[in-house]
Amino acid sequence: MADSEDACEASGSSLKPLSPAYGLALVVCSLPFLWWNEQRYISTWRVLDEASRLVVDAPCNAALEDNYGRLLHVTCGLQTEGGPPIDTIGVEAPAGKALLERGRSMLQWEEDEEKDERRDADWHRKIVRRFRYRQVWSSERIDSSLFRHPDSCMHGGSLVPCRNPPWPADLQGGSKFWADTVKAGAFRLPAQLREKIPADEPFPPPLGTYHGSEGRVYRRDPSGLSTVEPGRPPAVGDIRLEYTVNGADAVSVLGAQVYSPAGGATFGS
Repeated sequence: MADSEDACEASGSSLKPLSPAYGLALVVCSLPFLWWNEQRYISTWRVLDEASRLVVDAPCNAALEDNYGRLLHVTCGLQTEGGPPIDTIGVEAPAGKALLERGRSMLQWEEDEEKDERRDADWHRKIVRRFRYRQVWSSERIDSSLFRHPDSCMHGGSLVPCRNPPWPADLQGGSKFWADTVKAGAFRLPAQLREKIPADEPFPPPLGTYHGSEGRVYRRDPSGLSTVEPGRPPAVGDIRLEYTVNGADAVSVLGAQVYSPAGGATFGS
């Protein structure tokens, strides 16, 4: 009980008020921090105030000559000119859409490695490595030339070569396709601003079939297009394609108005 009472007394003594000298020291020490915080607030306010004076809210329907070289803020509807977005096998986005994006995947062989640590009769440790092969849908080509046992894939109850074909020629390269010209109101969007537009709206291809390179036929299915033969299971080398377009019909841009000989008013860096 004595130990418990001593503990209570120590706890009570810790709640005694600070002396005036300690309080004065805390106030003096906090003054530099308060001054620094105030200066930081003032600097931030000045920067924001200066920026608000430099930025001009511009109309969408015309690029005013007086605004060339000035920092503009516009919120305008997306407009397109020329041809609509169309990909390499002929899938065409609806009129007025700025962007068509294509996702791809191919059914390929994939190698999985398993390691198992064992000990032999003399208790020497050894590592047993097993390689298994399975079919997966992948958006990137899997290099089957690196497989440890390229002739050990099981399919339909028999051994078959584990060889993945290359991507067809018309599916190589970029995955984004743009309208010839993309504008925010009267202002043409340069590539660096255009790339910020997301393709976030699913788009089912309008036609039932499309013909690609090397004689491939792409048929419409619930997710997009596929080369899988109707009534048959997918085979290695089959391809699936999914499409999206931009859902937004307006954008907000902050940039310097400049002139481009190729397309009139645009935004510079």
